[in-house]
Amino acid sequence: MTSHFAIMEVEAWFLGMYDYLQKINSQLTPELIKTQLGTDITQDPEITVYHPAKLLNDIYQLVGMKYDKHKGDAHAITSSLSKSDYIRLKDSGKCESFKEFINDIV
Repeated sequence: MTSHFAIMEVEAWFLGMYDYLQKINSQLTPELIKTQLGTDITQDPEITVYHPAKLLNDIYQLVGMKYDKHKGDAHAITSSLSKSDYIRLKDSGKCESFKEFINDIV
């Protein structure tokens, strides 16, 4: 059995599927995030983001929301994701640990 780890945090994988952010609030565009936080979330978060959970909370705070690693927070994110979000991340060349994880389970 192979063990898999999200590089940095599982939130890096969530950031890799950043399109879901606009599903929860249409204002959370990559452009707004870059302008307000100085971070380009279209880049590989496993390489470019040191503390993904903090960045995710910072992003949520832009629209008056909060992310703090609780089960409910993760459930809210995963329930907004579709199969195509996972496939898109796997095929994107980003989040190599996610790709390895998916390849092992399918």
